Amino acid sequence: MVAPFFPRYLFVVLDLMRDRWRSINRSIGVASLIMQGDLPQPVPIGVVETLQSLMDGRGQLNFEKSFRVGDRVRLTAGPLAERLGICARLDDSGRVLVLLEIMGSQVPVQVESRHLVAAK
Repeated sequence: MVAPFFPRYLFVVLDLMRDRWRSINRSIGVASLIMQGDLPQPVPIGVVETLQSLMDGRGQLNFEKSFRVGDRVRLTAGPLAERLGICARLDDSGRVLVLLEIMGSQVPVQVESRHLVAAK
C-alpha cells in the first residue's frame, strides 16, 4: 500500500532574514508553518537527509534496510550521531557492529540498525 508519510506537509528551505516566509501561510493548500513562538520551527538537522536516504527510485520511503558488511553508514541517533563508519558485522537481532574513525583509529561500536542510514 502506498500512502503519504507526511500527508499535507511540505518541507521548505528558508533563510528567515532573507525570505518572505509569512507568504507561505497564504499559499493554496498550506494550513500554516509549524511555529515556535513567532518564528517557523526548523526540522532537526539530519531528519530530511535521513528520509531522502530511505527513498527508492520512485521517491517512496523504504524502511527495510539491508546493510551489508563493508557498506558505509551514518549514525542518526545518540552521542555519536552524524558520524560515518563501516558496517563490520550484522546479527539477526537487528544489531550492527560499526567501525567508526575516531582519533585516528577504528573503534567498534554496536548500534541498532534503526539508528543507521546508508552513507553517500
